[in-house]
Amino acid sequence: AEPGGPIWRLREELAWLGEATGPTRDLDVWCLTLDEELRGGSPLAEALGALRQVIEVRRRAAHRELVETLDSPRLRELLAGWAGAASTQPREPDPGRLAAPVGLVAAQLVSRAYRRVLRRGRSIGADSPDEALHDLRKAAKRLRYVLESFESLCPAQVTDRVVSELKALQEVLGGFQDCAVQARSLAQLGTELGDGEPPGALIGIGYLVAGLESRRAQARRDFARRFARFERPATQALVASVVSGLASPPRSKAASRRRG
Repeated sequence: AEPGGPIWRLREELAWLGEATGPTRDLDVWCLTLDEELRGGSPLAEALGALRQVIEVRRRAAHRELVETLDSPRLRELLAGWAGAASTQPREPDPGRLAAPVGLVAAQLVSRAYRRVLRRGRSIGADSPDEALHDLRKAAKRLRYVLESFESLCPAQVTDRVVSELKALQEVLGGFQDCAVQARSLAQLGTELGDGEPPGALIGIGYLVAGLESRRAQARRDFARRFARFERPATQALVASVVSGLASPPRSKAASRRRG
């Protein structure tokens, strides 16, 4: 999107809306998590109950702010801009510029996205920062988007196997990212607790953070095994088959997508 143009502004406003909804969503998740811990008969039920009270107060405040955001002129302008962009007629293509066949473009996108995933994954070592795995997660998400966007041009049995391997990698990366983000948010909450907060809340935070760090470390170990599978020759051969099929699709390709 051109900087300053309508699509660029729409993207910026959607990012703002995502940030505005984040706090309420995160606090909702923590309330559900704590409720589950309390139902399970945790030995730290008193501390977790105190933490639940702290989070509930913040959740209600965040919800009030979200309601104000959803009723703001800025959001109404965003929705109007979205409707306007959706109804805008596309410009007539320049007859002097011939577009490449869609299959060839798709092949280039898949190949480029897969190489990016391999490059970033291979650069991750035991001492790599969390951001490296987060960047790999984003690269894997882009690859999956491309594969699923053009899946009608490829044999289902080939594309599905690649996407299956990719989903397994994304699951590990997503679990790692969730644990890292949640641990940081809880640690930040711990620094914000004041003298008037329910006693024991800080103990509850420590308990949850310890569990998250344990799961995060396990996800880090699982990543090495899962990525090794994703970059193995068999998976690379599957991706090469997808790219080859996209670059030179047979005429009967649509029929090959029919299932059952």
